[in-house]
Amino acid sequence: MGLKVVTDGRPVTVFRQDKTSASGNNYSTYCLGVSSKDVNGNWTNGFLNCRFKKGVEVANKSKINIKNSFYTVNEYNGNTYISLFINDFEVVEGGEKKNAADNGFMNIPDGVETELPFA
Repeated sequence: MGLKVVTDGRPVTVFRQDKTSASGNNYSTYCLGVSSKDVNGNWTNGFLNCRFKKGVEVANKSKINIKNSFYTVNEYNGNTYISLFINDFEVVEGGEKKNAADNGFMNIPDGVETELPFA
């Protein structure tokens, strides 16, 4: 059956990066911001590549509750990547807010989009 991920009412932040292929086609890549707190109260932040159904677009920095998803393995340029394919979700809060309050997730400064770990 496979491993499924559901957020149980705790939203995750979706980061979107818009790109243009060498042939001139526009497309978007997505990742989830994932954080955890250690026993000393320090936050560790990371990113998990994710995908949505064809035609689904999510605004950058949206908060979503995942209702149905599964892990997939993709190969790109000879490298293997694990990503989360999100089948069903609900947007809890729209994206691209200026001066968003700190919510425990890493705040990504403007201009570092090229450094995000997108496949």
